Amino acid sequence: MVAALVFMLLMHTGERRLRWSLSRSEQLNSADARIVLRDETFTRDRPRALRSRLCFAAWETLRRIVHSIELSITRYLVLIMTMTSRRPVRVLSAAILMSAGLSVGLTHPVTAQAPSHRAGRSLTLQVLLDRKGFSPGEIDGGVGRNTRRAIEAFQVAHELDPTSQMDEATWKALGGAAADDVLLRYTITSNDLEGPFVEHIPNDMMEKSHLTALAYTSLVEALAEKFHAKPALLRSLNPRATWMIGEQILVPNVLNRSVAPGSYLDSKTARNEENDAKIQHDKNHPKESAPAAALRPAGPVTVIVSKEKSTLTVENAEGKVILHAPVTSGSEHDSLPLGEWKVTGIQKDPTFYYNPALFWDGNPAHAKAKIAAGPNNPVGVVWIDISKEHYGLHGTPEPGRIGYAQSHGCVRLTNWDAQRVAALVQPGTRVIFW
Repeated sequence: MVAALVFMLLMHTGERRLRWSLSRSEQLNSADARIVLRDETFTRDRPRALRSRLCFAAWETLRRIVHSIELSITRYLVLIMTMTSRRPVRVLSAAILMSAGLSVGLTHPVTAQAPSHRAGRSLTLQVLLDRKGFSPGEIDGGVGRNTRRAIEAFQVAHELDPTSQMDEATWKALGGAAADDVLLRYTITSNDLEGPFVEHIPNDMMEKSHLTALAYTSLVEALAEKFHAKPALLRSLNPRATWMIGEQILVPNVLNRSVAPGSYLDSKTARNEENDAKIQHDKNHPKESAPAAALRPAGPVTVIVSKEKSTLTVENAEGKVILHAPVTSGSEHDSLPLGEWKVTGIQKDPTFYYNPALFWDGNPAHAKAKIAAGPNNPVGVVWIDISKEHYGLHGTPEPGRIGYAQSHGCVRLTNWDAQRVAALVQPGTRVIFW
């Protein structure tokens, strides 16, 4: 551990020198490129350009080696912190990490990448809508059907012309011009890597019943759901990521929102979010909102599901929309049961009891089966039961299909939106399907 401390301190103190050298090499390389372009003979400046490129390549290789060693030591120290019961060892490990300037949580928001990112404006739009409580579903950096419906719902709620298009008035109401925290640097922690993870989720229900948990299949999938994003978007934002502990990645900053919490599967993570919000507020980050749980409506709410638009809205006692989300509701074989119902119960991390007789496409060779809980469970991470037998509102293992695919009559939402709804309703809440 002493060797680890010495190495981490040396890396920390030498970081500025390394960055300056790398920056200088990049400048030389850039300058030589301009010189060579002006001299078509390539004779006078070739040796200098070659030396500059070699210098740049050497520093880049060294930087990657150092980063790899740092990650290895960080993983080792965090492992010690989580495995040992000896307090002095835990304290010393934490002190080494802190002395090297490393953290295992959220760091400050970074400037949105709208000017340079290929889908910057669309990505900014989706994140801002999500934070306002008008979910575009899975954030993918585009403007698809779900995003256009979220725009329209936002426009109606704010008495703007409902065009479903991003016009100047809507952009201003969203605060798009001042949005400088759309992306966030997130440090991958030991909790993220703990999982549990499963290698593969089979399609067959009988095979699913043999799994002890319908968990995430990868860290990328888990982080994507945590930040309401499509896994491909996370990969495009972090093309060189190794997805290892201690590494910082860019993610959509959906934590700065004013609706009920919807991304956290346990109270420990929810407490961490509140702690992070408090820490950043104490450090004069005025754009951080208060913990979302404190902003829940005091009076009764009503849940309204539109079959035609494939949307769900939650309205407060005054009829104001406090949450909008895309849904998948019914099909030609299992239509949405139109009418008024009531919430009868809420179950988090539900076990799914499969009965092939209740599904029009059920395999007659299948028997009844018990499917373990988990985010890839057929009903996701939460089930909201209603007074119509066999029907409810629930999450999904396939967030990218919400708003596009069909269901067996129930109302499907992304896992994070289903959790948002669950945080706003209670037994007796009115549910209207129309």
